[in-house]
Amino acid sequence: MKFAFGITMAAVAVAGLTGFATPSFAKNYVVKELNHAPNGKPDQFSPAFLHIKPGDTVTFQATDQGHDAVSLRGDIPAGAKPFKVPMNKTASVTFTVPGVYAYKCQPHASFGMAGMILVGHPATLNKLSFAGLPRRAHDRLVALAARADKVEMASR
Repeated sequence: MKFAFGITMAAVAVAGLTGFATPSFAKNYVVKELNHAPNGKPDQFSPAFLHIKPGDTVTFQATDQGHDAVSLRGDIPAGAKPFKVPMNKTASVTFTVPGVYAYKCQPHASFGMAGMILVGHPATLNKLSFAGLPRRAHDRLVALAARADKVEMASR
């Protein structure tokens, strides 16, 4: 009986070391939706760029009222689910598919309120278009995409 118990405990320990405990290592990041960022610019996500691992969660925090966070159609990895955090609500999104996720605040995209999340180290970055965005949001995402590209280049 003691021998069987010992084998069971050893199997549980090995299972924990081989990845069954991986979800406990997932991290949660917070992106604040702000009327004014620390740099003084109006209507910003803070931070606007995150590099996370697959399985990590991002909590979009309704720090200031009047904001939402909506993934851009066509500017998320193939196979990933689009997300929409409702206006004035704090909500969490777990990212499992590696790649780049671009998002915006619908009411404030014209002010450049947009952000980007790089998940993992994908073999290639998904193609981004930022189609139909106001100029400021487009320019902001182009700058953030350059940042994601630098992260990826450094990882090779």
